[in-house]
Amino acid sequence: MFDSWPGHPCRARYTALMPDTSEMMKPEPDLFHLEELIKETLEVSKENNKMLKRIRRDAIIGGIAKFVFWLVVIVASFYYSLKLIEPYLSAFQDTQNGQGSDYQSLINQYKDLLGK
Repeated sequence: MFDSWPGHPCRARYTALMPDTSEMMKPEPDLFHLEELIKETLEVSKENNKMLKRIRRDAIIGGIAKFVFWLVVIVASFYYSLKLIEPYLSAFQDTQNGQGSDYQSLINQYKDLLGK
């Protein structure tokens, strides 16, 4: 009706009263296609959950392995440091118990050497 004259003032009112045909022309959603999408989403989410469980398990096992490793390193370092120092400690302990050289005899030897 108003197509021949695009600038006519009634054209805006005429088009405003017409229903929006773009929504009327949309096809009905294909329910079978939606069902397939839902099944695919479910499969992907199950696979994702399996991967997340594996990742979490690996993280826990890795944390325990790190703890055990550092525990072994610390305990071994204390053990071998005591094994290294043990001869010196036993010699010191022998002198304290009187089985080794006597302090008084050492002092007397030094006095004799100095001539006092």
